[in-house]
Amino acid sequence: MDEVKMVTLPLDELERLKDKNREQARQIRNLQESAVQRNLDLDAMHFVWCSGGCPGGVHRFNNDVVLTEEMILRAERSVKRLRSWYNTVKWRLTKYPTMSGWHDARAKRAASKTDLPL
Repeated sequence: MDEVKMVTLPLDELERLKDKNREQARQIRNLQESAVQRNLDLDAMHFVWCSGGCPGGVHRFNNDVVLTEEMILRAERSVKRLRSWYNTVKWRLTKYPTMSGWHDARAKRAASKTDLPL
């Protein structure tokens, strides 16, 4: 059998690795929390898209979803963001004297995803 050799690290290297491990654990926790929030937002919007005629088990994040005040607030926030985006696209289509070619192309690219006239 092969012998297992013990390697000892200097204390400063060990501390650096511990700090790196803590930082990576923190980043993973943040990503998990963000994913939970995103999934809750998606489930809240599902009630808007579905309007009650969908079969059970459609929610990805939680199969026993109960419609709560928080979900209503999340759905309303998402709809407000959609309205804001649409209004911004409409505003960008307004020509103004200092508009660059880049801004014009960006406005047309965003407007192509809407029913706004180009």
